[in-house]
Amino acid sequence: MLRRAILALLFLTVSLSPLHAHDLWLKPEPDSSEPKGIAIRAVVGSTFPKGEETKKASDYKDVRFQVKGTPEPLPGFGKDPKLLGRVPGGEGCFVSAVGPTREVDLTAEEAREYLRDEVGLDQAAMAPLLENAGRKLHETYSRTLKSLVIPATASFVPLDVPLGWPVEIHLVRYERAKDGRKSFAFRLLRDGKPLAGASVRVVRPDGKAQKARTDQRGEAEASIVQGGPILIAFIELTGSGPGRYETRWTNLAIYDLR
Repeated sequence: MLRRAILALLFLTVSLSPLHAHDLWLKPEPDSSEPKGIAIRAVVGSTFPKGEETKKASDYKDVRFQVKGTPEPLPGFGKDPKLLGRVPGGEGCFVSAVGPTREVDLTAEEAREYLRDEVGLDQAAMAPLLENAGRKLHETYSRTLKSLVIPATASFVPLDVPLGWPVEIHLVRYERAKDGRKSFAFRLLRDGKPLAGASVRVVRPDGKAQKARTDQRGEAEASIVQGGPILIAFIELTGSGPGRYETRWTNLAIYDLR
């Protein structure tokens, strides 16, 4: 992976290989029960935006949507085992959910690659975790998920309202040019405060990942030419001990269907 600073507030690098970990995101699809409705699923895959499995809806909580700044419960939650709910109408909206806590065992080499490439730790930061760790490391992780969905019929792009999660990606600006180029800026928040110097992945529609580092205001920006969805993802190390560590994931998917 190539790391090279290209702007004072932002650096971007492009990964030439698939993502090491499986991403999880909120995916919209046409709602067969309503012409302008949107169904929302929690989908996992090794390379965004290709989903490999729809997750069980009952594992998720705080499933909400917001169009004009007020988060509300997502209609239909709990009625379908594979569907988080349905967004009514044809306007743009944000949908969000809190995922379950999971655990996984990784080899030392798998953990090293994951902590380096996706959590953004350097060798010095990884050393205390990997020293005398043995052949396996146990990871406990939690996820918070959010998507911006802009249907073809949308008349406006809604403002993102922070949800108060421990870590959260807040969309500050989103613009789509006539040639299809999408330019956007986002702010990374920890406990409601900007998180500076953090390594964030921006996954393009072709599945390749760029890296962005937040500035002193916790902000970064990017521009994507390709059509299709975008994923902005951040993973934070929150604790560690002999042979184990904990991480916290958050992401924001952007689906511009216009």
